Amino acid sequence: MRSQNLLYLSLAIVFLFYILPLLFAFFKLDLGKIFVEMDVITRAIFLSVTTATFSTLISLFIGVPSAYILSRRDFPGKSVVETFLDVPVVIPPVALGTLFLVLFSETQVFSGILFTPYAIIVAQLAVVTAIILRLMKTVFDQIDVSYDYVARSLGYTPTEVFLKVDLPMAKNGIISSAILAWTRAAGEFGATIVLAGASKNVETLPISIYLKLSVADISGALISVFILVGIGIAAISAIKRLG
Repeated sequence: MRSQNLLYLSLAIVFLFYILPLLFAFFKLDLGKIFVEMDVITRAIFLSVTTATFSTLISLFIGVPSAYILSRRDFPGKSVVETFLDVPVVIPPVALGTLFLVLFSETQVFSGILFTPYAIIVAQLAVVTAIILRLMKTVFDQIDVSYDYVARSLGYTPTEVFLKVDLPMAKNGIISSAILAWTRAAGEFGATIVLAGASKNVETLPISIYLKLSVADISGALISVFILVGIGIAAISAIKRLG
């Protein structure tokens, strides 16, 4: 009984660790400021939602087939490829953004993207595509490969097996991965500030927090913080509904 109480105590400590800052921040929030800065907040939300949607769609388009190949096929150098594709998950986004900054700065074709809204999409893509790859590879790994063998015996091509067998079975995993990727993209900051900078032209919700804090406007920053918290709660609730 005593050991069970210790388990509950550890859970209570972790819960308080996260909930206390949220509660104190809520009481610090100036709700009247929302109406004063409605235009700025609306622009930040619009830019965050738009760029996150584009980056998520692109990452799904290229990430899901790539994850399928990593899950279902063996090829020379596969372990090396997997290792490098996992690196963006473990290094700080600001470091990842710096690598792309060097590439774009030295490439005339891409240099015009820097410090524009397009750079936000690139920064988000750099972060969330690796997440999509890792999540979707796990999803495909959990689908019994015997379904593929049966489909091939019925005359399906490898592409048809992917499109008509494995993809429908991975539907919930794709939706969950998309929700997580979109939420992560909407909250991306490190790579974004390196590639897009911090100005009103590229003011996403995370950049808005940074700009407000830079002038010690804590109450203004908290508005964007709670919007992002709301997005996160909504995303987690949606994924739990998918099971």
